[in-house]
Amino acid sequence: MAAKLADKAEFVASGLASAPLELQRAGLGDEGVPRKVYWLDSGAGIVGAGILRLGLDEDLERSGGHLSMFILPGPRSLTLETKFLGLMLGAAAESGLKCVLMTCETDDVIGIKTAKKNGGVSLWGVKGLNSVLKRKRFLLETSRPYEIWRAPGFVFRMKPIEGKEIWLRLDETEPEEMTHCPAYKFSIMKGVRCVGKIDLRVGFDQDIYYCGNIGYRVYEEYRGSGYAAQAAQLLLPLAKSHGMEKVTITCNPDNIPSAKTCEKIGALYKELVKVSKTSDQYAQGDKFKRRYYLELA
Repeated sequence: MAAKLADKAEFVASGLASAPLELQRAGLGDEGVPRKVYWLDSGAGIVGAGILRLGLDEDLERSGGHLSMFILPGPRSLTLETKFLGLMLGAAAESGLKCVLMTCETDDVIGIKTAKKNGGVSLWGVKGLNSVLKRKRFLLETSRPYEIWRAPGFVFRMKPIEGKEIWLRLDETEPEEMTHCPAYKFSIMKGVRCVGKIDLRVGFDQDIYYCGNIGYRVYEEYRGSGYAAQAAQLLLPLAKSHGMEKVTITCNPDNIPSAKTCEKIGALYKELVKVSKTSDQYAQGDKFKRRYYLELA
């Protein structure tokens, strides 16, 4: 993915090949507010457009906002629009905006879910100046835009993974859905004994930000033997084979053994983050996460 969205950013989504978000033009819009216009190109043609306004007037503050996005009805989906908004937030951050206002109609289910999946905080509904319809308003932070990436042409590798002391037995796979990346689910095996579980989630999105690409659990009677670190290292070539250049791992702040596992495999501590209330991790009772990342050389 390109680091700068103001010019062009690579974007991969379910059902599309490789779609770039391209800056069409910058200048003053009809409202007299500076803006940038982006195209979303599927490779086979334009499927959407987005407007980023760098300021607000009275009308926009009530019923427009900094961001307006449109995706054609055919390709429009929660997955695609969520990622489109993630890219637009990145563009907003590069333009110096720390937070943006976004509005949508109250019956726009996809638009409302899209805002919430990108961490949008719901404000009050207001009547638009030129409309009798009430609109939902969301405030979104841009200082930490989610990284969005999905492996193009994803195909599962179905073989067990052999290690020197342990091996990984593939129990099941989860194909990509609107709400999550494709995932492998393994048992950590010591001979014929199952000593724990480990998952590999391929890709990056708003959920991976909190749960990580790799998640593991070693059964209590087998802890202290380094099995989690060994299993995580066995998954790295598989992640790399799917085009991933890095993996992220998260753990609760008080989970010292998991933090040591991350350090043991060479993962670097990046930040402590507050879990969004819209995340599944928050629903499970996790309020904060320590985030680690490991570059795949």
